[in-house]
Amino acid sequence: MPILFSFGLTCNLDTAKKDLEKWNNYSKAVLKDHIYTFTGFHPDFNGGTSTVIHREGGEVIGVAFDISEEQINLIKDNDYGYVLKQKEIFILDKKVSAYIMEPKVIEELMVPSLSYYEGVKEALTQHYPKEIVNRYLDRALKRTKKKGVNIQRNNPDSYKHEYGSLLRRIYPWDIIRNSPFGSGIIVVPPGEATEPHNHDEEETFIIIEGEGIINVDGETEKVYPEDVIYFEPFSVHSLHNIGKKELKFLAVWWGAVGVQQYQLENRNWRD
Repeated sequence: MPILFSFGLTCNLDTAKKDLEKWNNYSKAVLKDHIYTFTGFHPDFNGGTSTVIHREGGEVIGVAFDISEEQINLIKDNDYGYVLKQKEIFILDKKVSAYIMEPKVIEELMVPSLSYYEGVKEALTQHYPKEIVNRYLDRALKRTKKKGVNIQRNNPDSYKHEYGSLLRRIYPWDIIRNSPFGSGIIVVPPGEATEPHNHDEEETFIIIEGEGIINVDGETEKVYPEDVIYFEPFSVHSLHNIGKKELKFLAVWWGAVGVQQYQLENRNWRD
């Protein structure tokens, strides 16, 4: 029996009943090495419509319907500007051949109408967790705006004096909806050290350049580039630059259980 892979509105089972009338069974499925977005202007939907584009490493989530040859032939004769193509999809990690509907011509990326976007969201959430669908469609929408690469450029003015060193805070970043961690790049001049401090978060340092001595609750060790140090909550730590060049490292912290430290850090940041 042929399989039809749907990745848009037809993932909604009520819509699928109208379009396909019936099927033998259906299952969640993934089309790999493609990405999902919206292209062209469809007058019926007042905006861009669902499209998949080949892209190595990408994945398109959807639903595979097991239907009849007769239904496939009817879909082939559609006059909506689409053509049926065969591709390999994965159902429960098993690779199978399936038909997908693609526009005869891939037009320019275009933002869909809100009602169309919400319709696709409703369709996919019948099969996938809401949070996954929200993130997946948010990325698909951003592709239409051609702002796919978010870069926070290095700027010397972004470094502020904190904890006895120069700290460039990276995360939280205002373009991110919700960062589960904080991070920053720290530079310690030769002969100097970060201020000893502790906090309720877990934290890790990743040495980028230079060498130093790490002090954790009075215990010391030498550290070198690409060394990774982990700090348990409330451990007192500092890092001393013992080299002739700047000591640079990445700090990442997470899992705060209180707000006092966060407020302190943000007050220092504002100052």
